[in-house]
Amino acid sequence: MKRTGLLATVAACAGAIVVTGVVAYSGREPDLVVRPSAPVVQQVAPAVNFFERLTHESVDAELTAAGVARRSSGACTDRTRRGCTSYEGLRRGTLDGLLRFVRESGCPVTVSGGTELGHQKMMYGHENGYKVDIMPTDCVDSHIYRTMTKVGSRKDSSPMYRGLRTGELYVDERRDHWDIFYGPEWCAEKMVRLRRGHCE
Repeated sequence: MKRTGLLATVAACAGAIVVTGVVAYSGREPDLVVRPSAPVVQQVAPAVNFFERLTHESVDAELTAAGVARRSSGACTDRTRRGCTSYEGLRRGTLDGLLRFVRESGCPVTVSGGTELGHQKMMYGHENGYKVDIMPTDCVDSHIYRTMTKVGSRKDSSPMYRGLRTGELYVDERRDHWDIFYGPEWCAEKMVRLRRGHCE
């Protein structure tokens, strides 16, 4: 009995290549008519290097666009001078963490400390781009108190708060500023456990 017009889809796999086509039965051996499908192009977002060190200009542009102000007693941005507030060498992950805080809190934020000299020298500290200082305000304070968990106090009596994401630690340094760490989770945990401002 002759059978025509019966269509079937055949997928033949060879390694990672898949060919789809149509088989037409005419009562004899099937003839394979290959009609390749259009290739599927998948958009892959470029990987973000959270440890990348950024220039002062690029950080300043992103923070300014987000409405973040900068304050320095010396009205300068030179990271080699005390009294300046510099973003030179700030880590990508630190910038992203601060921008996320601004979005989620809805608060006006002013940065008062970046990567400039004058901070305690440590691997995961200010000068290596893992910390920023922001000014306390009613809005900033309220957001931290409401959404974060108090995990104790440092040996200098500064209260410590953990954010919802790993590697975040917010320290209320004597109501003068918030010392914020965005870095490895193990480092944040060690600072909390040892009640100090560094993990080295």
